[in-house]
Parts: sequence; C-alpha cells; structure tokens
Amino acid sequence: IVFMIGAAFILASGVLCSIFWHKLAGLYHQVQGGRLLDSALSASQLEQAMPCSYEALDNPTSLQELTNAIQYLQDAIHDDPENAQSFLLLGRALCASGDAYRAVETYREYTVLRPQNPLGYLELAFAYELMGDTSQAQMIATAWKAANINPDQFIEIASLAFSQQAYMDAAAGYKHANFALGGL
Repeated sequence: IVFMIGAAFILASGVLCSIFWHKLAGLYHQVQGGRLLDSALSASQLEQAMPCSYEALDNPTSLQELTNAIQYLQDAIHDDPENAQSFLLLGRALCASGDAYRAVETYREYTVLRPQNPLGYLELAFAYELMGDTSQAQMIATAWKAANINPDQFIEIASLAFSQQAYMDAAAGYKHANFALGGL
C-alpha cells in the first residue's frame, strides 16, 4: 500500500510539474514576444498608433523583431492555449505585420477566452477594418459601443495626430469616427 501511495504521489507530481512547466514556458514566450513587439513598434514610432492602423514597418531591425515576436507569441499559445494575453499580443503583432486575416482569427480566439472584455472586440473590429471587410461594419459598431467608444473620441485622437503632423494616424482616426457613426 505504501508503494502504491508513493507511486501515485510521484505520478501526480509529474503531471503537476508538466502543467506548471507549460504555463511557465508560455509566460516566458509571452513576455519575450511582448518585449519584441513593443521594441518593433516603438522603433518605428508606431507605439501610439491605433491597433491595426500601423503604417508598414520599413526598418529591417523592426521587421526582424516583429517576426521574432510573432514566433514567440505563437510558442506561448502552443505552451498555454488558455492565456488570453498571448492571443491579444499576437493579434497586435499580426496587424503590425499586415496579416489582417490571421489577426482576425487570433482576436476571435481572444474573445472566446475573454468574452466580457470589450478590448478584444474593439481590436477585432480594427482587424476587420484593415481587411477592408465592410460586411463587418455592424460588428464594428457593436464592438465600439461595447467598449463605450463614441465618434468624438476618434475625432479627438485624429485632431491630436493631425496637429502633430501624423497624417496617417489622423486619417485613420477620422475613418474610425465615420465607422462609429455607422458609415462605411
């Protein structure tokens, strides 16, 4: 009996260590991917741009950091598929890389894990917009309403961007205000 209890304890410990190891590895990959994503976007002065409205990255170092960030974040999801933050960061990285289709899939996974968090729906809407999917206009308006965002907020962001001569961000802000008003 003592042998059986000892064997059961060892097996249970092994299972717990395996679960713990995957969560820990996932967290490591998430942190590394997040750091690389922040670095890639800040080096290109895109850290303050709205999600999925980034201009194309043209700095080779930033492009490599973005590629590495995507790999780390994919590894994080593989290690711990229940960590919603990894999905959110991967969605942002995919938007920055211009891969709106995969960003949409990733943001959808985030909203499954965090259905009450309006941020996921907001960023999903931006990804649909990047895709040019106007059939999702209703979903976009619903997402922004859920996040308590109104057109005036986008106009304020656009005006600030325009005053700082960030014309692409200003155009994106005005476009978002139009979407929030129900336009296409």
